[in-house]
Amino acid sequence: MTVETGSTSGTIVAATDWPVPWAAAICDWLGEIQVELPGGTYLEGCDLLGIMSSHDSKHEPLAAWWELTLESALRYAKRSQRSVFFSATSPYADRLRHACERFGLPYLKLCRNDEMQSERGLHTATLRCQGNPLPNREDLMVARLEDRAIAILSHQLFGLHVRQGGRIARLVEARLAEPMMTPGSTIVAVKDRTIRAARTKCSQAALCLSDRGAVLWMHHRGKDAIRSDASIGTRVWGCDRRGIPSTWMPYGPASSNLLNSEEFLVHFTRGRQGTWPDQSQDHVFDEAIRLEWYALKAPLHTLQRILSTQRLIASSYLRRGSVRTVCFTAQSIRSMLEHREFQSHIGRWDWEPYGIAIRRSWLADRGARPVRYLPGDMLSSLPIEEQAFGQPFPKDDRHRDWSIEREWRVKDDIRLCQIPADQAFVFVQSRSEAMILSSLSRWPIVFLSRDNTD
Repeated sequence: MTVETGSTSGTIVAATDWPVPWAAAICDWLGEIQVELPGGTYLEGCDLLGIMSSHDSKHEPLAAWWELTLESALRYAKRSQRSVFFSATSPYADRLRHACERFGLPYLKLCRNDEMQSERGLHTATLRCQGNPLPNREDLMVARLEDRAIAILSHQLFGLHVRQGGRIARLVEARLAEPMMTPGSTIVAVKDRTIRAARTKCSQAALCLSDRGAVLWMHHRGKDAIRSDASIGTRVWGCDRRGIPSTWMPYGPASSNLLNSEEFLVHFTRGRQGTWPDQSQDHVFDEAIRLEWYALKAPLHTLQRILSTQRLIASSYLRRGSVRTVCFTAQSIRSMLEHREFQSHIGRWDWEPYGIAIRRSWLADRGARPVRYLPGDMLSSLPIEEQAFGQPFPKDDRHRDWSIEREWRVKDDIRLCQIPADQAFVFVQSRSEAMILSSLSRWPIVFLSRDNTD
């Protein structure tokens, strides 16, 4: 199939015209389907490298190990002069699009004619159903049409993550079983440790795919590789990465006086789930390319960013009105941690042993005030500005009473560079974490663990 120069698009019958040796098998995979290509797309001499990945969570496509694998796939595409081919409806589609643009790689997104109308453009191929789009094989019924198309139309297929027994694994196995498939055209990325530990399920699955003809792409993660674990993955940034001078503040075990004190208002940090409050999606993707992104950053990473940027960012999330505020508790650190509970519906503890405590008098002089706990209808009758400093009582026994938190709020961001060294302190769980943050903090750091040898 050839698209004439200057034309807007071209259509081919996938089962007969697709330029691959296994074209006759395509109809079994896709049913009665046509593929409409954007103008200027030439499949001859421009092979497609299909990219697919199992995904255990929505943030997995930004995990460090996933990024290392993606980088390998894109470098391979560039060396072999292939266009990257992926489904526009996959959860990692935006990630692949962004990475291809940053790497200067041609790419082609695949979508159905009845979906993703906003995806039309020079980088989009469209599946058009002529009749029945169902496959003629029962083993392929479990997979979406777009995923089946990527798996069978790609000249080479790169599985960034193939979970045993998953839909992607079934498509890889079916592709390997096609008798006319080009040998070595299916690549599966694996972590080297899963192959070395040959008794694991992941190892057995990878070795089984290898026996069927897949090329295993193993990544050796050396001692300098990024780890997602908070205590190892957190690195001390150089002075050129910080907006404040290196201070090497003192750190030590937390005293009972500090843990029980109510002279301070406490801001607890949580792990990040998604973007930072001041971060765009493209900024996240750029961060991921540099391998500085952790999909589910621990509370320590959040605290590290606060100390590096010297700012507590205000938010209106889950609060009345649109006024942005920063939240604190007037309870002592010890009291809050002793009464914390695991919130299973959001998969985290309500408070973590990380944060910053600022003297109450200093914050009060700058507009901090306690939250008013009121019935919902009474709260709704207040001006928007006042609703930002209110919290409704629980409607019944099924809802949690948050008044135990004794919350305080401050309007707008807090610039931490204004807080004197004797008006705040930072707290973390362990001695090693306190040592890591000592080059970032402008205030003393205390650790809560009684084990000083960690």
